[in-house]
Amino acid sequence: MEQTSTKMKLREIEWRRSKVLELSAKGNSQAEISRILSISKTTINRDIDYLRTFAKENIKHHIEERLPYEYEQCLQGITQIIQQAWTISENARDEEKREKLQSLSLAKDCYSIKMDLLTNSNLLKDSIKFVESEKEKILEYKKLEKEVVIDREEKNEDDLSRSTKDSSSKRNYNSLF
Repeated sequence: MEQTSTKMKLREIEWRRSKVLELSAKGNSQAEISRILSISKTTINRDIDYLRTFAKENIKHHIEERLPYEYEQCLQGITQIIQQAWTISENARDEEKREKLQSLSLAKDCYSIKMDLLTNSNLLKDSIKFVESEKEKILEYKKLEKEVVIDREEKNEDDLSRSTKDSSSKRNYNSLF
């Protein structure tokens, strides 16, 4: 019963966030969205923060996983079109000059597109470098965070050890008198 309630609550949140995104995309301010949906501005703000974080994760995934494959696929497809265009051009008979010219025009357009893809690959490389750099920063931050925790634990152990020694010294001192 409780699981069904949780699922319904999650669906409500997903619906609300989709509405927030839809209304935001239409140019509504957070205050307007709040009024339209009859939901507090704080909730709208939290939903927008969630949507931004979700969008960042989607972009990272797209840049890291999908874009390189799609890029290679486009290059391969354009190469195949160029090969077919040249085959058509070379096999066209003299009376089929129009077909020959169209296939050469297609090949020229494909070369242009391929050149654009290859010269704009720097954008792709820069995007991947950026994501990798951010990953490294996060890993470094987590490593530092772990070191801080370990330092705190060691300090607590040292404090406890000193406290125990101080207590023992006081007992020894008090036993003398």
